[in-house]
Parts: sequence; C-alpha cells; structure tokens
Amino acid sequence: MRVKVVNVVLMRHGRAGTARSDEERRLSSEGEEGVRRVAEKLGALGLSSPGVISSPLVRAVETAEIVAEAIGAVSVSTSVRLKPGLGVEGPIELLRGLPPAGDLVLIGHQPDMGILAAFICAVPVIRLSPGEAVCISILDPGTFLSGELVCVISPEQAV
Repeated sequence: MRVKVVNVVLMRHGRAGTARSDEERRLSSEGEEGVRRVAEKLGALGLSSPGVISSPLVRAVETAEIVAEAIGAVSVSTSVRLKPGLGVEGPIELLRGLPPAGDLVLIGHQPDMGILAAFICAVPVIRLSPGEAVCISILDPGTFLSGELVCVISPEQAV
C-alpha cells in the first residue's frame, strides 16, 4: 500500500508596521521584501497543487498573496482558526477537515505557528521569526499528528 506524503508549510507573516489596532497592521516594506525572498525559495520546493490558507489579519493576508503567486497556488483563503492566540487546536481542526488534495501552506502568527510545528514534529520548541517558514512532511494526512521537519527558510537565508 502506497502512503501519500503531504507537505505542510507553516509560516509566520512577514514583519509588520504599526497601526491603530493589531488587526490592521500591514507588512512593512522590509517585511514584504523578506516574504518575497522566502516565497521564491518555497516556489523552488516544487509543492504539489499547493493551497494557501492564512489568518484573516491584514499582514497575514498580504503574506499569503505574495506566497500564493510565487508557488502557483491553486487556492487561497483565510480561516479564523489561524487568528493569533488560538493555540494548536484550531489549526489542527482546520488541517483535519481538509481533503488530502495536495500540499498546503498555512500562514499565521507566533507563537502559534511555532507551537504547531513543534507539536507536529514532536520537538520541544520551534520559534519562527517574522517571514520564516518551516516545511514538514506529513505521513498521515488524516491526523496531522506526526511529521518530519524538512527545511526552515528565513528571510535572511533566502538572500
């Protein structure tokens, strides 16, 4: 029996500027450039029919738009389950509710994305800096409870 491996990329939104509220913060020019560099590297991974889902906060949506274009995403959407402060339960429910249609990029916030990556990879801690992404191979797309860290791409490395 052949086991399908799904790649899940967990990414923290790019560096953001200031605004009246946290929800309104947009990517700074530095953040946008860093996301573009990481997105280019993600595009080189050859993800299979990738979908992109982001937090609905502005800076995450802007990050998702840049990444989606670079990787040739087949779908782009937002989910409240990726809003900051929700821990791993929301994103795990989101992952489990998706059909195994291809690879996936989730764009959210720290510490949630790092906690989720550590949970899936069964390691104590993963901290993501702004614009940083981790690619994880998932052997059982039905549970998303175990995976192997494939690579980490940061804006500084992607120069």
